[in-house]
Amino acid sequence: ELDGFLTTPAGEPPVVTLAATNRADALDPALTRPGRLSRRVTCGLPSRAGRASILELYLADVALEKDLGRGLPLGLDLGVAGRPEAEAAAGLLALATPGFSGAELASVVSEAGLLARRAGQECIGLAELLEGARRTRFGVSGAGG
Repeated sequence: ELDGFLTTPAGEPPVVTLAATNRADALDPALTRPGRLSRRVTCGLPSRAGRASILELYLADVALEKDLGRGLPLGLDLGVAGRPEAEAAAGLLALATPGFSGAELASVVSEAGLLARRAGQECIGLAELLEGARRTRFGVSGAGG
């Protein structure tokens, strides 16, 4: 609760302000002093299971190759449920994207869609998804590593 909002009219709920940033170090100190936005909640990067769940959401409405999970070892726990191709894609990408944030995972799927379209494909395959992860991490030219 911000200073000055604690005295709300009778019967009115207090005003609570939530803010989010990925650059907390760049916030103006006037915003973060006591009585202002002084409480911080830090959200770390998602685990493998978390990445798989996030990717499952982003892949829900994406056309994927039907045999995307072909050749996977039987019993490999991909950690998600749903369409078999989306499950395979989310599980494999979760293994291949340690340290990626949710926004970066969205970028992976978007980049894979662009690559597939440029190649004239109707569906996204594993090669496009992995290339999308590479481009998201290192840039389009791949000069970062």
